[in-house]
Amino acid sequence: GGGVDAVTQLLASRDTGCQRYAALAIGNIAMEPKGRQCLLSAGDSLPQLSHLLGSQDTESVRYAALAVGNLVLEASGRSAALRDPKCVMNLVHSLGSDDRQTLRYVTGALRNIAVEDEGRRGILEHDRACPLLEALTKSADSSTARYAAACLKNLSL
Repeated sequence: GGGVDAVTQLLASRDTGCQRYAALAIGNIAMEPKGRQCLLSAGDSLPQLSHLLGSQDTESVRYAALAVGNLVLEASGRSAALRDPKCVMNLVHSLGSDDRQTLRYVTGALRNIAVEDEGRRGILEHDRACPLLEALTKSADSSTARYAAACLKNLSL
């Protein structure tokens, strides 16, 4: 609908705060199946979120990872994420973040992408992915450790 289109357009704003909170809003909308369907049928949020994953702004990366992680719960979201070569690359790069919440959302997103062969291949193209995920299985944050372990399990299927 119109609200989703308006929020998605804010991802392209020149204002970092607008980008950041648009990603957070999309992440929240994408928590529900109907919200994911609406966002994915609108079609243009994932390329913008992929771009935001490469931002220098920690909060923008955090919220973009949250949004991507929720959108890739759907097969069409995983396909869209994998069509953009920057998406998985930026997620893998973000495994080196020192922000606890960002790591939680990034490992969750990668775990969700790794549920299918195409997603596994997309992640395994990045040599750093498995060593970084392995290190994160020892994270003090139990959610991050659990998501990293689940992602590695999915990658080994």
